[in-house]
This record gives sequence, C-alpha cells and structure tokens, in this order.
Amino acid sequence: MTSSIFENNEIEALEVIDSVISDGKDLTNFLWEVIKYIKDILVYKSTGKANLYSEDEIAEIKRIAELASRQRILNIIYLLSDLENEIKWSSQKTVMFQTGIIKACMGIQNDGIEELKTKIEILEEKIKNGNIVVNNSNIVNSNVPKSTVVKKLVESKSESSIKDVPKESTIMESSTIESTSVNWQNIINTLRTTGKVRLYTSLANTKINQVGDLILEIEFPNGLTPFVKSILEDSSNKKDLTDILFKETGKEWHIKYKDRKSSKPKSSNNSNPIDDLGININVIE
Repeated sequence: MTSSIFENNEIEALEVIDSVISDGKDLTNFLWEVIKYIKDILVYKSTGKANLYSEDEIAEIKRIAELASRQRILNIIYLLSDLENEIKWSSQKTVMFQTGIIKACMGIQNDGIEELKTKIEILEEKIKNGNIVVNNSNIVNSNVPKSTVVKKLVESKSESSIKDVPKESTIMESSTIESTSVNWQNIINTLRTTGKVRLYTSLANTKINQVGDLILEIEFPNGLTPFVKSILEDSSNKKDLTDILFKETGKEWHIKYKDRKSSKPKSSNNSNPIDDLGININVIE
C-alpha cells in the first residue's frame, strides 16, 4: 500500500484495499499501521535511522523515502490521519477509505512549498557531490564553504515566498501583554482528542498571551514556518480553533501570531532537518 501511494499508483492501491477487505481485516487498524509506517519513513529520511527494522526492510524504506520530499511525506501523514478520524464515524467506511487513498496517491502539493523544498534538496545534493558550480554575484569570496552558499540560496528563496503571504497573516508584534484566563493547554489537548491533527501538531509547542480585550497572541518559540502558517491560514482550521476557544471561554477571540525565532541568531548546522517543517512528528506514537 505505502509503495503504491508514493508511486502515485492508485489502481494498485485500490487492489490492496480490496485484498484487505477480502481478508476480513479492520480498515481502521490497517490505516493506522500504514500511517505509522509512513511516519517511520519520514524519520528515516530525516535521520537515517530505522532501528526496529531488518536490513531488507530498511532497504525498502530507503527506496520509498527517495520517491518523495519530507514535506510530501508529512502531507500524506496528515491526510491519512484526517481520514482515520473521519472513517471512525462514517457508515461508508470503504468508500471513504478508497477516496482518501486515491487523494494520497495524487501527490497534492501545498501551495508550492513542497516544490520549493524539493528543488532545494536537489540543489544541496548536487553541490555536495560536486556536480554543480555556484556562480552567485552576491558571494564575492571564492573560499566561502558550499554549505554557506546553499544557506544563502535557501534564505533568498524563503524570503521571496514569504512576501507572497497576504497582509492579514503577517506576524504581529504585541505592544502590551496581559494575563489571560484562557487555559491554552486545555485547548491543545482538545485539538488532539478531537482529531484536529494539523492544528495540534502546529500549536503543540506554542504559548499564549492576551494583548487586548478580545485579542490573543500565539507565540512560536521555535519559529513560525511558511508550512505551519499555511495550516493556520486555512479557513476550516481557523474556524475549528475559534470554535474551540469559544466553547472553552465563551468569548469570540481575534488571533495574532508572534515568531520568536525570527529575532534570534540562526543555530549551527547541528540542527535536525525535520525541524525545518516546524511540527512535532512525535505526535504519532
């Protein structure tokens, strides 16, 4: 099944589903195993580790990991996690399962961010292997390390993509911080228990401040990435968050975002590549 999804082979994936149903297996349990396996593929692609697998299994995981970027793998995890939550309450489990798997096979991208990351990864690999010579007029010192060249190119690309974000989603700086009666941890737990996986993983490590009568500011200590921002700007996600806040507090809050990492110096090259996505992958255990 997993190989079919990453190879965009919906026909083969549907045949696997038919086989699972014929064998009398539970679709929900089967889907969870698929999600967990794809999560392990993402971890392997980011860290090169797959401790619980044999050599043959690791070879297959490596093959599948090379078929997609980290962000596409993450998108598939999100999509299938939402699907798992939906089919629990559906009377048409098979139809929904088949539709969700077809959607996963389509390789839907996320506002061009996945394409950008894929191109950057390819560029980094070419420079690492010495298959490309960078000629950038902004880099005058020929002794600049290749890693620095890549970093400059990545930052340039990232800045240009952020400029396209609508003004209403611009990160807001607060002038006055007040104490708030909102129990933010309860909100986070509610997102998790109600199956709002995208919102939960995006907000799991954040803090909350009240900066006005009905204004809440969400702080991102580890940075607010374009990928996380795209999740928060989704209209259905906005409604889910405001609805949960209203149920918890009885108030209709206006929400702003604050990127703490933007004002801090960049860390060394020892950081984990998976951190660039700005999410907590350990949400799937």
